[in-house]
Amino acid sequence: MKKVLSIRGIIVLIFVIAMIVAVFIALTVVFVNWSLSARNTMKSQAYDLHHTICDKIEQVLDISIMTIEVNSRHFENQLIDIQDEDALYYFFVSNLKSLDKNIYSFSIGTPDGEYYGARRNENDVIEIMRNNKETNGESWYYSINDDLTIGRLTGKFGKFDVRTRDWYQKAQTTRSVVFSDLYYHFVRPAFTVSVSKSILTKNGDFLGVLGVHIVLSDLDNFLTETVKGKKGYAFIAERNTGLLVANSLGLENYVEMDGERIRRNIYDIGNNVFDEAYDKFNKTGISQFKYKGMYFNFVHSESGMDWILCTAVPESYLMKDVRINIALTSVLVILFLISSIIIYYGITNKLVRPVNHLIESTEKFARGDLSTRVDVSRNDELGKITRAFNEMAETIDSLVNDLEKKVKERTSALEDLNIQIKEKEEQLRIILDSAAECIFGVDVNGVCVFCNKSCIQVMGYDSEEELLGQDVHELVHGYDMQGNKVKRSDCKVVKSIIDGIGYFSDDETFVRKDGTQINVSYYSYPQFKDGKIIGAVVTFVDITSRKEEERRIMYLSNHDSLTGFVNKRYFEQLLDEYDNRENLPLAIIYADLNGLKLTNDIFGHDAGDELIVKAANCIRKNVKEDSVTARVGGDEFIVLMPNTDEDAVKEIIDSINKDVSDEYVHAVRCTIAMGYSIKNSRFQDIRLILTNAESEMYKNKGRMSGKFSREAISSFMKLLHERAEREKIHSRRVSLLCEEMAKALGFERPDVRKLKEIGYLHDIGKIGVDKNLLTKSTLTEDEMQTMQQHSFIGYRILNLFEYTVDYADSVLSHHEKWDGSGYPKGLKGEEIPIISRIVAIAEAFDRMLDKMSFEEIIREIEFESGRYFDPGLVPVFLEVVKKTNFK
Repeated sequence: MKKVLSIRGIIVLIFVIAMIVAVFIALTVVFVNWSLSARNTMKSQAYDLHHTICDKIEQVLDISIMTIEVNSRHFENQLIDIQDEDALYYFFVSNLKSLDKNIYSFSIGTPDGEYYGARRNENDVIEIMRNNKETNGESWYYSINDDLTIGRLTGKFGKFDVRTRDWYQKAQTTRSVVFSDLYYHFVRPAFTVSVSKSILTKNGDFLGVLGVHIVLSDLDNFLTETVKGKKGYAFIAERNTGLLVANSLGLENYVEMDGERIRRNIYDIGNNVFDEAYDKFNKTGISQFKYKGMYFNFVHSESGMDWILCTAVPESYLMKDVRINIALTSVLVILFLISSIIIYYGITNKLVRPVNHLIESTEKFARGDLSTRVDVSRNDELGKITRAFNEMAETIDSLVNDLEKKVKERTSALEDLNIQIKEKEEQLRIILDSAAECIFGVDVNGVCVFCNKSCIQVMGYDSEEELLGQDVHELVHGYDMQGNKVKRSDCKVVKSIIDGIGYFSDDETFVRKDGTQINVSYYSYPQFKDGKIIGAVVTFVDITSRKEEERRIMYLSNHDSLTGFVNKRYFEQLLDEYDNRENLPLAIIYADLNGLKLTNDIFGHDAGDELIVKAANCIRKNVKEDSVTARVGGDEFIVLMPNTDEDAVKEIIDSINKDVSDEYVHAVRCTIAMGYSIKNSRFQDIRLILTNAESEMYKNKGRMSGKFSREAISSFMKLLHERAEREKIHSRRVSLLCEEMAKALGFERPDVRKLKEIGYLHDIGKIGVDKNLLTKSTLTEDEMQTMQQHSFIGYRILNLFEYTVDYADSVLSHHEKWDGSGYPKGLKGEEIPIISRIVAIAEAFDRMLDKMSFEEIIREIEFESGRYFDPGLVPVFLEVVKKTNFK
């Protein structure tokens, strides 16, 4: 017989081939992607190195530009007097201390040739620079004292005229920040570049040139240190000329010939690769590329200097670790592949061994040894085959040797089935008793034949026996929704037995054992046996809670939830129902609650709801029980009063007004504008009567508006002064100062009175601020933002009333500042209403009285003139306070 390869051998061979192919493909894909990723990473590293250097240079240049831009405004706005040398020294020294140490000096040159500033000496110590008539046109350097004032003389550096310098002359011809050409510094032996800007006053007068001077002596060291760890190279050159600015190759950027310094260019470096890469960059414009084993990056400076920065990193340095890792990974993968094959072969040999035992046992069983069994030691597929063999052997053995036993088992199974049927009947009863719905059955005469536990419990009985044998209709049926006793002929349980069809009802009640009634929803279905009706089965649920919820929803759909009065929709329905002869005379009162919008805006909607409820209670207290009161709008009510004449209506209105006059919500007194009309004849249109009542209400509301407005304003101020006594004194003083200012400025008498009232009311918006904040001496940032809202609140209050609407804009802007730094709108100068500017000075003066002496206040107001206060009003105000004697 020809020898064939075993199954185990075939499996091992296929596994080995598959593993080798899979590992080869995986390694190929991984190594290709790894190499590509590594090269991208190398490019990124080279790029990052390049931009580290760029960022350093750009940082120094950007700081210089920002220093020039920011500090030039101090001179242009005359915050620093160029004639005050002490102020100049303090300014330049303090600024230079905060600047990057690569910035050598910070200075200013004047049209007269004077030169002042601060510089860092060779020991990195800051000194003061001075060049004027007293130094005879020479540059003298001084040490600085602890208070940043000029100290002792440390050195003299000969004649120096700033007006001849390139950076001075370039800046003098433009208003923009300019960069000088690279030059060799006359004090520090290094190349230097200057950033400068001309300074003009607001009138266009030329004050001089402000300059920041950057010494490039440390730039070579910085380039060398940055690229040293990566074995790379870097250099900086001017774009147009190719002249070197700095390099990391240890090469001097210039040579001295015949006493002159001649700058080197890129081609003087002596590296052909660098030369060729630089030419390639100039020709193609490509800034990042690999050339002859080096990664090159070129970039143009963005801060105004026409420089080119080049960095170069060898590929061999960047790829070294990557190649080592690839080799190590390859070795580990090969070792893993060999180990996997060995382990797989061993495991396969162990797994297949039980097959031999199974073959031996099968051969014995085939020879007639029915007791042969195979030991089961595993749960895998071979274990399942082994168990299947054992089960087959057991089955065959049982069929041959235990036939009588099987017959007995079948008989026993039939007995068990009968027991299960009986248990099913008991379970059916359990299910019936476990049902959530109430169930009972009746015979053809309506007598109860069974009921479940839910039925017993809901109906209030103790046991099933109390219902069995009883006439269900007579025992439990109650009333319909109209309150009528349900007749037997109308009983749907009886009808289902008679008609042989099912019936449903949800508008009847059942009577419980204790006599109480419940609303029910029930179905009644006839029962048939052999085609004949033998009774009915009824299922029902207690829907009392549902009916109550429906009634509650109906009530809410017709009534206002806040007051309990009927709503507008339901009132329209009732109006037609009440419009009949029996209700004449039929009176209508139309009422409108004053101040609701004011209360909502200032104190919130909870306070507004409280005002509505108090008004509603006063109305409810004084109208007759047979009247209908409706809330038809946010603040509008209508009272419909049958059989009520004019005298009775007037009496009711007087009673309501008397009661509401004693009700307050915060500072708002409750008042109601009311109008009425009466239908005396059935021929009058009830809608016209309603319209007439509404018109009368609006007339009364117009007459009340002026009084209500003044009472509301007065109440707000009273409440504010009760919360904080200091606010009361403050309001009076500011009002007095505003009045005197108006007189001093020659205002007409009506305008004097207006300014006086605005001064008194300017802080009325604080009524809407937490009263605890009014007495705090120091506020947090969040509390300050809350306090600043009082301008808006005061604006809204005053806009609500006709006689104060002209005050609103002035109150809104009384915290604006002349320079635009105030709130709430950040208005500036004459954009601010003049009344607001007057109030601002008066208020500030009064607030300072608690903290400062009179003389200190005068100096403070003069100091803030033109910044916080109108410079045209300050002198007038100071004359007023001096005459008013506020000392």
